[in-house]
Order: sequence, then C-alpha cells, then structure tokens
Amino acid sequence: PSTAGDEIDLAIHTLLGLVDTTAATAFADLSIVDGEFDTDMGAMVAGLPLNEFATAVVALVDHGLVEARLDRLRPYLMLEPIRAVGERLLEERGRRAQANDRLVDACIAQARALHRAADVDPTGVEVRFGVDLPRHRAALQHLALVGDAERALSLVCRLEGPLYTLGWWDEKVELFDLALSIPGPPTPMRARAHAFRAPLPPEYQP
Repeated sequence: PSTAGDEIDLAIHTLLGLVDTTAATAFADLSIVDGEFDTDMGAMVAGLPLNEFATAVVALVDHGLVEARLDRLRPYLMLEPIRAVGERLLEERGRRAQANDRLVDACIAQARALHRAADVDPTGVEVRFGVDLPRHRAALQHLALVGDAERALSLVCRLEGPLYTLGWWDEKVELFDLALSIPGPPTPMRARAHAFRAPLPPEYQP
C-alpha cells in the first residue's frame, strides 16, 4: 500500500479476518452510526439479540475496531477512519438501506425512552438528548430521502415531550418542520404532528 488510507483499509480487513462472521457483519452495520452508541442501539442497528451483540462488540473492541469508553453515557465509538472503511463495506454488501432503517428504529426506541424519562429526570434527559439529537436529525434526513413520512412523524411526535420539557423550541420547530415537509396523505399521525408543532408558547413568540 502506498497511502495511509490503503494501509488502514488493509489493516482493518486483516482484523476482520480474525473475528467471526457475526462480529464482522456487525462492524459494517455499526458504521452507519455517526458518534457514540450504547448496547441497546448497537444491537438494534446490527439486528442482533442483546446477548449476541454483547459477544460481537467485545470481539470488535478487543481487536481495536470499536472503542469502549465505559465511563460515558454511550460507551462505544467507531473512530472516523475505521468507520469510513465499514461504510464502504456496507455499500459493497448492499446493506446500507437496511442498516439505515434499523438506525431509525433505534432512534424511535430512544425517543420513547426519553418521553418516559422526561417527567422523572429532566436534567438527565437533557444530557441524553444532547448526545442523541444529531442522530435524530440524521434519521429524519434518511426518512425524507426515502419518502417515509409516517415513521418521520412518529419519531418527532415521540420527541415532543422531551423537547417541550426542556424548552428546546428551535429544535422542536426544526424537527417537526422536517418531518411535516415529507409528502404523504393526511393521517392521524400527521394531524397529531401539526397539533404538536404549533403554537409556540407566548413568551417565545417573536
């Protein structure tokens, strides 16, 4: 290899040859996650039961393909040069769309959990939401790209409780407008999203 990129690619392919097929496939699927993730999200994105994912991620950490920072809220991270190789593998195997769909499912599951936690621990919700917000944006952008209005509306409606609790009005408008801009028929979920979208509290009016 004549470039650093080639050397990284060769090293990663060599390391993938040292783990089993489940871990190697999970590596490619996890590359769709930009940033930190936890066991629940990782298992959903990889399409694995929790116990199988736990075994796979330990192998990936042991071989340096995933970093583990166990003191963090979301303890796992794939470094960017390594993630880029995983994304290429994902494309080559024709699995990107499926991985994106599972990432959306994981975001919806996280939104449900945030909604339940919002009334109990607003401070903890703010920390968690701050970490996950870029991922929710990415999920909505994917759903806009594929024209899946109902799942986008479902996601933002589940995020409404935490957004309202935290007073994140700019973020609320941004996310709801993105979901509502996806063409689709009039449905109960769309009506619900319109109801949640407006009006803003009087103190927030320009």
